[in-house]
Amino acid sequence: MRSSRMSWGVVAALAFALLTPLPGSSTQAGRELAVIVHPSSPAKQLSQNEVRAYYLKKQKAWSDGAKVRPVQQTGDVRDGFVKRTLGMSATDFERYWLELKYSAAESPPKQVDGDDDAIRFVAAMKGAIGFVDAGSIDAAAQSKVRVVLRMTY
Repeated sequence: MRSSRMSWGVVAALAFALLTPLPGSSTQAGRELAVIVHPSSPAKQLSQNEVRAYYLKKQKAWSDGAKVRPVQQTGDVRDGFVKRTLGMSATDFERYWLELKYSAAESPPKQVDGDDDAIRFVAAMKGAIGFVDAGSIDAAAQSKVRVVLRMTY
């Protein structure tokens, strides 16, 4: 009996250790990301597949003919976007763009540092599309960009 209690204690300790985030790490479950576009964009709403096509340059222009200008950022939001929306790992996404750069002379999405920079870029650049943590879409941001898709990551 005593040894079975010890084994359950070990199992409980291991489960706790595995389920507890490390200091400095973040858990993304339940966070929401917002895909944003320039306010002049003809897109009012986009599906996940449409966003994927724009980000992977399979669709290079909006319905009004304006060039699609994707922007990306670093960190958890990017990792969540790439995994959830594009269905790729960060490594696969980098590899995809390296191959496209050399095979078709396409440039990867412009890189910015965070949500505020992504919002500024999308607000300033006609044809732009970006993604941010949905918590960054306050009243000021809503006056500058349009949210076309929301999803958890």
